[in-house]
Amino acid sequence: MDRSFENCPRIAQVFIEKVTRNRPEWVDAGNIINIFVNAILAVTATLGNGMIIVAILRSQNLQTPSYLLITTLAFADLLFGLMIHPLHIVGGTFFLQGNIRGLCAMASLYIFFGLFLGSVSVMIVTCISIDRYLALTLRHRYTIIVTKKRVRYMIVFVCVLAFLGAFPNIFEKYFDIFSRAMFSCYMALLLITCVFYIKSFRALHLYTVQVHAQQPNPLAINFDVVRYKKTLKTMLLVLACLLICYVPSICAFSMWKMLDNRKGELVVYFTTITLICLNSSINPIIYLIRFADIRNAISKAYQTGRDIFLDIF
Repeated sequence: MDRSFENCPRIAQVFIEKVTRNRPEWVDAGNIINIFVNAILAVTATLGNGMIIVAILRSQNLQTPSYLLITTLAFADLLFGLMIHPLHIVGGTFFLQGNIRGLCAMASLYIFFGLFLGSVSVMIVTCISIDRYLALTLRHRYTIIVTKKRVRYMIVFVCVLAFLGAFPNIFEKYFDIFSRAMFSCYMALLLITCVFYIKSFRALHLYTVQVHAQQPNPLAINFDVVRYKKTLKTMLLVLACLLICYVPSICAFSMWKMLDNRKGELVVYFTTITLICLNSSINPIIYLIRFADIRNAISKAYQTGRDIFLDIF
């Protein structure tokens, strides 16, 4: 084995060997474009999600279990901007230079953070769908059963589970089984998420019909249907963006495994980088447009910062 590939993850080694061998010129051009795009997305993902996190943490009104889940998702997107984008830029530079050792080193980090953050994002989106369903079905009992403490435990469990699944080198001898298991888990989580959103919309429709059919009781009045419906649609939009960004990449990876040719590997490379990384920059835009509470919190934080700056200078 080439000494350049020592300590190189199996998936990265196979990919690098075939893609770097007699690569066409358009591959280098596409890589340069990807480096440029990732440099821009690194800034937008970091600033956008950082702003969302600060706004939620500084506002007492946003200290709820639902916003705690959104904060976790924003933090995962923030780490995409701080880790994944820079790693891709450095790895892309090594690719252009033909630095195999550098590519292997970047691949190991890229695979770890990619699997970890991707798994956290998918699982948190699933938790959000369950949270929205419970908010409607439990209504006045929701705040008693779904507490911040329990949600924190769930977030820790999700992070630990994602962390344990981010070490493909441990399963080197069973890599094919491991990759299929990861693919099945991702698709199962996305299916569960879709099911809970469908159940939420169905429950919302039945609840609305009941409210119009009879005089609502005081407990029913306390449930803001309009606000819930807007939040549900917003998180459904987040799910749609995640599906658009993740599913093609997962399918491209599966196609590469089946076709076992360089063309399939190039599809994996470009779709993964372009789509998955784009998701981290889209989510904060959705939050800003759809959540008035977050916009108000950001506005207050900006005014406070501006006043402090003017007082100093």
